[in-house]
Amino acid sequence: MPSLPRSVERPFPRSLDPFDDEILPGYLLRLAHRLEISPRYLTALAGLRGNRYAPGRSVLLGLVDPAGFARAARLSITEVENMSLAALAGRYPPLRLQYLGKTREPQALLKEPWVFWRWTRYCPQCLAGDGTAIQRHHGGPWKRAWRLPIAFSCLTHRRLLLHLCPDCRQPVNQQPVYGHPFDLFIANPQAQLHPTQCRSGKPRPCGSFLGDAPLDGDELDPQSLSSLLTTQEQLTHLLAPNGPTTTSSGGQPTPAPLIFTDLRMLSELLIKSWPTARAFAPTAPIAEIIDQHTAELRHREGPQHQPAGKHRGPCRPPLPAKECGALLTTTFNLLNIPDHEDMAALIDEMLHNDYTGRLWKRLFLPAQHACSPGLSQAIAAYSRAHPPPPLGRRPRIAVSDIVLK
Repeated sequence: MPSLPRSVERPFPRSLDPFDDEILPGYLLRLAHRLEISPRYLTALAGLRGNRYAPGRSVLLGLVDPAGFARAARLSITEVENMSLAALAGRYPPLRLQYLGKTREPQALLKEPWVFWRWTRYCPQCLAGDGTAIQRHHGGPWKRAWRLPIAFSCLTHRRLLLHLCPDCRQPVNQQPVYGHPFDLFIANPQAQLHPTQCRSGKPRPCGSFLGDAPLDGDELDPQSLSSLLTTQEQLTHLLAPNGPTTTSSGGQPTPAPLIFTDLRMLSELLIKSWPTARAFAPTAPIAEIIDQHTAELRHREGPQHQPAGKHRGPCRPPLPAKECGALLTTTFNLLNIPDHEDMAALIDEMLHNDYTGRLWKRLFLPAQHACSPGLSQAIAAYSRAHPPPPLGRRPRIAVSDIVLK
């Protein structure tokens, strides 16, 4: 492999303007393509490094030296910072520091990050570009929102997002767990490919053009797709920087960002207690998708796959957009229950039908402080109705009663 250059202080000979909602690794792919160098060479030239044991996570959350890269790429510091996921943290609590790394909240339910660090979803039409000269040459944007589970469909093209390459059938641009410090969350960064080509695969990247990906053959029926797109519109509106400051959850007004914490918590309970809330699925096909998803999860959590006495903690959000959209749409319907007492009664029934038993309640109940007032009150009502049994006191054993064997 040719030696990498030392970082330089002078600006690159050419640059690109970032797209709206573009994520930094995607911008680096486009800029490297314009400069006709590999992404690894570009990041070395710019002096960018990722954490060797979590490549790219630091870049996704924001550069250590945004000013240095801004100078090199002829951008403003604000433009560079807006290409990080950290720019969404004010609206999306799972990106806040108390939920990440060593400083994260101790409650096990909130430890599982609702962010796709190692892979991304994508819309083929968005990557193919809008027909402008710059997008014909370098493709459309890799979007920040595609790294979040709550983005499961494209509102522009009215379709579900994909996560697999149509040719190699691997998650697109999947980054290995360990990588070179210059990799910065870009798979196969040494390869000079078009920004919209698949970089998954070893030892050579796949190279399939993702903008040409056909519609998934397992598409939803029109009514179910419409339901998922309606939910996507509401979630996208709540995530937007200029979105509403308040919304409703569990029959109570709540700060808008807390709706994502509620989704995170209640979707987990929905899975653990399924099919208790099956009636809230907007269509029969959506209910059947969750039927299959929960059945697969419980099979993987069965005794044949888990050591004795062990049980899985919170589930990661499903990467396939159809399953994730079905789950979040049904959960969103639960949060829209207008009557607080009805919400409390449903929470009571779901916790009663939780197939993990007390193990899940230990995760769910202590996390109520982090959710909306409506959901917190519903959880508190369950706690009052079902107080934990007294611990009791062990009887004292006299020394004379001890029999040595």
